[in-house]
Amino acid sequence: MPTEMTVNSIVQFGGFLATARVGERAVYHTGFLLDDRVPDKKSGRDAVHARALDMLADHVALSADAGLITLTQRRCGEGQWDYLAIRIKRKGRNF
Repeated sequence: MPTEMTVNSIVQFGGFLATARVGERAVYHTGFLLDDRVPDKKSGRDAVHARALDMLADHVALSADAGLITLTQRRCGEGQWDYLAIRIKRKGRNF
């Protein structure tokens, strides 16, 4: 079974990209990404954390656009999802 890790920053995600083998997974967010990218005083999500998540999610999306990963979601509760990046094989590469 492929290994799975959690990444919480662009630096950690870069490490995942540099070392992950085909099929390995990184959970880059748990929650509801669309809402969690925006500051919310009621939930206690401040602007710094929301912006960091926003930048990480943008970086992950760019990596998917570049063909390095594929993206998927896994439901883990009511309104809660794990957002996963899965390393895929690039044409002509085995990693």
